Amino acid sequence: MDADAEIRRSRFAFWLAHVAASFVGVTALLVLGGWIVDVEILKNVTGLGTINANTAVCLLMCGVAVWALTDQAPSQTRHRSVAGGALPAGIEFLSKPFTAVALLGKVRAVLDARC
Repeated sequence: MDADAEIRRSRFAFWLAHVAASFVGVTALLVLGGWIVDVEILKNVTGLGTINANTAVCLLMCGVAVWALTDQAPSQTRHRSVAGGALPAGIEFLSKPFTAVALLGKVRAVLDARC
């Protein structure tokens, strides 16, 4: 696969993640608004049943997390965080995108270093 196709796929994946995170966040805010003003149709925005307020808060946090994880391309994130000096001393860095194996390896290395 050529580099241009890979860049297009990466941009599309970022865009899709942002759209999904936005949809989840807006849905959660609508449900929370329904609970605040006691509007039954907003509490049941999915049509599958009433969503509890705590579930809506969790959905909102998930949407924010996905948005934050896909906010920038991996090279931009590494440049701003490491080269820009935004990380305090003692903070470990794991560049995006990362795999579960890389995450577990980094967690193990940090725990081994501190114990």
